[in-house]
Amino acid sequence: MPLSRPEARLEVTAQLLNLRAGLYAVELGSMRTTRNEAGMVLPCARIDPLPAAACGVHISTLSTTPLLLPGMPASFIRAGGEAAVLVTIYKLAGPAPPPELRIKFMGAPAGSPPAPSSIEKSLPLTLTVHVERHGDVTAQGGAWATAPHGGSAIEGFCLLPSGGLPHDALEYQAILGRDWASPWASGGEFCGSRGLALPLMGLRIRLRNPFCRSHAILVWGRFTKAGERGPFEDGALCEAAEDTLAGLRVSICERPSVGDGRKRGKKGDRSA
Repeated sequence: MPLSRPEARLEVTAQLLNLRAGLYAVELGSMRTTRNEAGMVLPCARIDPLPAAACGVHISTLSTTPLLLPGMPASFIRAGGEAAVLVTIYKLAGPAPPPELRIKFMGAPAGSPPAPSSIEKSLPLTLTVHVERHGDVTAQGGAWATAPHGGSAIEGFCLLPSGGLPHDALEYQAILGRDWASPWASGGEFCGSRGLALPLMGLRIRLRNPFCRSHAILVWGRFTKAGERGPFEDGALCEAAEDTLAGLRVSICERPSVGDGRKRGKKGDRSA
């Protein structure tokens, strides 16, 4: 009859590993291993994609087991965009430290655009996009709105300015295909589709009178194949040769005052 030892109890910890697009090698540092009463080699680890990111993450191993073992070949993770995976580590309960998890970035996919992490200056603005197979994603003015794992098409969006501008100071339109555009919307009204598998091919955003004389609006699009395009200004069509939209960034700023420019010119005028 096998004896039950306190040190044979299993200790399990889990953590999220956030990734940007690219290829990663993951391995456990070499250390002494043992087997528990069930025959499981410890310590070890397991990597699993999150359900929402499964379509953009691929995990492969060079061994016959899905587990990472100390001193064994690395597992490889390929992320098609920004993603997160769940790393579960198993060890015997006790004071022994967990195994060292080594993560090496092997490089970005060929032709992949840089991650949409930059932020432009903007007056207060709330941008919400509806992403296929994910749902609504919200970003503030000047920041990118895209699916956490990247690559998924945007099916609709809405804009709501604030900070001194009324909600109906701008209007926007979705491009659903060639010669097919939605009606103009404003004031946080949703524009596009939800759950109909109709990705946006582009969009237009413009300021209404009299705000177009005192403010400017800039729009950037991140497309599935063409990458980042923009900025497009004041109602110009944001598109990329019938490519689908996967990321959106909008910024509103004040135009330089003509009166201020005249004052500066007079101050610097030495012709008199």
